Amino acid sequence: RSVDAWEALSLRAPAGFGFERAGLAAVYESAHGLAAGRAQAELVARFGVPSESWTAEELRAREPAVVGPQVGAVFYPRDAHCEPYPAVRALADEAERAGARFAEGCEVVGAELGDGAVRTLTTRGGPVEARDVVLAAGAWCGSLGRRLGLRVPVLGGKGYSLVLPRREPHPSRSIYLAERKIAINPHADALRVSGTLELVGEDLSIDARRVSAIVRGARALLALPDGIDTSGVWRGLRPCAPDGMPLIGRARRLGNVWIASGHQMTGLKTAPATGVLLAELMSGEPPSLDPEPFRPDRF
Repeated sequence: RSVDAWEALSLRAPAGFGFERAGLAAVYESAHGLAAGRAQAELVARFGVPSESWTAEELRAREPAVVGPQVGAVFYPRDAHCEPYPAVRALADEAERAGARFAEGCEVVGAELGDGAVRTLTTRGGPVEARDVVLAAGAWCGSLGRRLGLRVPVLGGKGYSLVLPRREPHPSRSIYLAERKIAINPHADALRVSGTLELVGEDLSIDARRVSAIVRGARALLALPDGIDTSGVWRGLRPCAPDGMPLIGRARRLGNVWIASGHQMTGLKTAPATGVLLAELMSGEPPSLDPEPFRPDRF
């Protein structure tokens, strides 16, 4: 649902954001890994996610950028990729056109509570009164939740990405090096290489060893240049919940606080459907998908 929503937004956004529904190829280097990948594909097929099984020869023919030893791939044709920052900018522009207002640099430092609800948020920009409050602060939901008197079991999982210059052969679709946990996304003029999940809380320091491991792992299977400059590495924190499932719905104890967090490494990918589900729950509309697995009060 979310990918469909991003696709629709890409058609409305004046400048676009590099959205391409070219699919994703999950590449495997061992027979055991490929068998596990095919089993996973069979599982998600039950939920309407189609896939194809590619041999090593089919993968090389369709993606010449894959050069290292591999035994095959599972291809998900309905997957997509985009440029992250322009995508978020397009989403913000659409929200503003719908009447949303953004207060940037307005840190929430506390809250006034009463009768089981948040009455006023205390912020660096002054007090803010609201009928409902949505806590959707990613990996910072834990610390921000404590300021509201909530225990939100979300921990930051650090990942890194590098943006490399385009070179031929350039991948035509997203590639996931499944057994190395490295994601490759092609853009018009660049290649984004991402990886690792390091549970660190809110620590944004850079571990050079992990960055080097991503480069080595990507180079093992892709045609990448020597001497890659890692000085421009980006790092970010993914909000991880204990059971790997997002938290979407009303918070425990505070009746007017709602949570949307814990999406791990699929935040952008699942954001639109999360927003729709939360809006339905907040407005009392029948939910368009089952909210039970995502209830925040399951913890």
